Amino acid sequence: MCPMKQKPYRLISHTADIGVRVRGGTLKELFANAAFAMFDLLTDVSEVRHAKSLKIRVIAADLDELMVTWLGELLYKFEVGKTVFSAFKVLEVDNDHLVASVKGEKFAPARHEVVHAIKAVTYHQLKVHKTREGWATTIIFDV
Repeated sequence: MCPMKQKPYRLISHTADIGVRVRGGTLKELFANAAFAMFDLLTDVSEVRHAKSLKIRVIAADLDELMVTWLGELLYKFEVGKTVFSAFKVLEVDNDHLVASVKGEKFAPARHEVVHAIKAVTYHQLKVHKTREGWATTIIFDV
């Protein structure tokens, strides 16, 4: 679950888009941290209350596709469902599916300023991979 004192990601420079390098001690943590990073770029997550809880299930062919599908589903919930999230707990994850519990609330423009208007999650430079410390990935968002 996020948030934490030190952010589990760092911004990387990318022409016209915005990128992050995300890390996690486990695969579950990596996927949770990636979701946190996306919403932390969208708005000030410290202002997002945990008024609503949803269970999210996604399937994909591999880990890279799973990351894009997971973040894309959350972005869809934001754009269409007008819901912002700030807590992410991945319950199950393997090469082809993910189940998570997410907490947030309805988007309120008066409280949730959109910092970066993310349009899409891209496959550009994306590679979910194991490291000595755990797991890592680079994600480029179309803004």
